[in-house]
Amino acid sequence: MPEAMAAGCLIVGFRTQPVKEVIRDCGNGLLVNFFDPKEIADRAVDALEDRRSHDSMRRNARQTIVDEYDLRTVCLPAHLRLLQTVALQAPRSVIR
Repeated sequence: MPEAMAAGCLIVGFRTQPVKEVIRDCGNGLLVNFFDPKEIADRAVDALEDRRSHDSMRRNARQTIVDEYDLRTVCLPAHLRLLQTVALQAPRSVIR
């Protein structure tokens, strides 16, 4: 999903917690009820029929990934901070 968003794709995703962590309904994608086939179909058809009306969501999807998940500016620095925190808390015998 993040790769598709970074490429500017419109996501029609299920309104479940893991998806809602990244997709904001009608902001950077479309969310649908997992148990509602009609809603899923309606949203998908709408997305396919009127591509231009969702251009801002496509741009927002890409910007979400750049702002919140970029490797160099977000993810790698956070990972390095985590490793440093763990290393500083580890007993010396574990570090050697």
